[in-house]
Amino acid sequence: MRFPVEREVHLYLQPLAQGTMPGHREWSLLAGDERLRASTFRRALDRQRYVACRSWVRNVLSSYLEIPAAAIQFRYSSAGKPQLSGESARSGLSFNISHSGGWALLAIACGLRLGVDLERHRAIDDRDLLVRRFSPAEQRAYYSLPPEDRLAAFFSAWSRKEAFIKACGDGFAIPLADFDVSLGPGEAAALLAIKQDEQAPRRWTLAAPDLLAGYSAAVAIEVPQATLVLCSDASPTERGQPAPRQ
Repeated sequence: MRFPVEREVHLYLQPLAQGTMPGHREWSLLAGDERLRASTFRRALDRQRYVACRSWVRNVLSSYLEIPAAAIQFRYSSAGKPQLSGESARSGLSFNISHSGGWALLAIACGLRLGVDLERHRAIDDRDLLVRRFSPAEQRAYYSLPPEDRLAAFFSAWSRKEAFIKACGDGFAIPLADFDVSLGPGEAAALLAIKQDEQAPRRWTLAAPDLLAGYSAAVAIEVPQATLVLCSDASPTERGQPAPRQ
């Protein structure tokens, strides 16, 4: 598998099996800490999806690193963001994972900070309480929309903010109210502003690829302009998508 070229992000979308127990091969690929994490899930379905996702990510990374999937080592930031460790870290590959519902999304780049988020649209009882954690500008944009457009706008905003936070690697140490993203229907994904860093929007690309009906996806990359390449597990397709900046 060729490495992503400069300012290129490879995206992989994977369905996670439902109602099937992880096979021996999937379990055998996981490290001890991953197996321990799997054992903490109370619902069998959540455990199955976690194992399926982690083993799949290892297999995809293995195709780039050309080492066995089980040999890949990870380290984690204070916010839990996984990164390559050991000899694999010398490759310069960066990656990020998100999963929601029955799907997982993986982004891979070379030498770039990036974050990805996937959100299944669903009813949330306390949605208005969560919106109050957005920036004042985002709240005004959200409540200016017709009620029928607000659910999709919420998940557009949430996925874009989550992708940016994950790219920064600081988890929710960055308050949601401290930066603005676009969220309106038909509005291109963009990082509009961030407190105390007026230049940040010029350094970052925020993209919202249209991957699945009923889902919002977002990718944040610390580079002024990037190209998204939709891939299969075998090789990148020819569907390179420039990620426009606003």
